Order: sequence, then structure tokens, then C-alpha cells
Amino acid sequence: MQRNSLHPDHVAVNIDALLSARPPHLAESLLFWQQWLRDPAVPSAKRLFEALRPHEIPHHLLYHFACDGFERILRQARWLELPHYVLLQKLLDTLRQWIEGEQPLSSIHGLHQEIQRLQRSQHAESSAHKAFYLGLSMASADPVKAARHVCFWAIQEHDRRWLCECLASHLEDFLLLRQHFLRFLALRCAVLEGHLDFLQKSLESGLFAE
Repeated sequence: MQRNSLHPDHVAVNIDALLSARPPHLAESLLFWQQWLRDPAVPSAKRLFEALRPHEIPHHLLYHFACDGFERILRQARWLELPHYVLLQKLLDTLRQWIEGEQPLSSIHGLHQEIQRLQRSQHAESSAHKAFYLGLSMASADPVKAARHVCFWAIQEHDRRWLCECLASHLEDFLLLRQHFLRFLALRCAVLEGHLDFLQKSLESGLFAE
């Protein structure tokens, strides 16, 4: 598989200057990354690399993004043998269920071991070996690793642009959901004469952080 250009040295954009001006508040920070991912003036590889820095985006959003990218790769992997495809598709389905709390982490560990066993039986340069390596990254319980490895498969520019929009859309949906929830909470606080500022801070550090 051809190596892509998802590396900070390959493009010249001063992200450090942008990050230094980025608001620390979670919602404003995510809005920053949403706009960054849709900025056509920045190369798509650079947009992805910087947005996938650790601790920038909540883990559950990264997992959803990684699953979407993994699903796109599987749809295009016509060279995979059917049993291998079925196993990786099962991993994808299990990951989505685990993210939603419908499957225990142990179910992913079992698939991880099965994929690892199959990977060892494949030639190191074969497409199946590389697909299994991606599967192991997806099953690693490391959202940044999973998301980045999905992006490494994006050789074509249109694939990288698709990933940028995919992640930006997840951020947009999350921010909209957060806004609706806080509006509901504000109404509830008004009825109970509570303090929205305290509750909002609690939500930002808990529910909306990870």
C-alpha cells in the first residue's frame, strides 16, 4: 500500500499559532476543529493530522469517526476473501455496539485475538495482512490510534476530503445535540430555580468531555 502524506512535515501551515488562539472551552474548541476540517485553504492531510492530536476531540466521537472510515474501507475492499471480510465486518458491528454500551469490552478482545491469529498466517506485504493490521488498531481501545490508522489508508485526495467532512459532521451533530440538551436543562433550571452555570460546568467536565 502506498504511503500517504499524513505527516506535519509534508505541508506548511502554522497550526501552533492557530492552537494558541484556540478557546479552551470544549464547545468552542470543537467548533474550532469543525471549521478547521472544512477549511479548503489547508491541505486535507494536514487537517486530519492536526485534528487527531490526542485530547483534542472526545473519545466517543473519534470512535464513531473511525468506524465510519473503517466501514468505507471495507466496502471498497473487494480483494478480501469472504471469511476475512465477514470477520472484519463483525468487528465493525461489535465496535459500534460497544460504543453505545450494548456490548462488553471483552467481546472486542475476543475478536482482537482472532484477527491477530489470522494476521500471523498472512504474508507481511499482502493486502489481507494490512487489513488485519487495521482491524487490530480498531480493536485496540485507543480511539486516536484507530482514527489515525483509518486515515493512513486514505491514499486518494477525495478519500481524505471525505474523512475531513465525516469528522466535521460528527462534531457538528455533537454540538447541536449539546445545544439542545443545555436548552432543555436551562428550562428545567428555570422551573426549579436552580443554577445553570454550576450544572453546565459539571456537564462540560463529565457528560460532554468523554
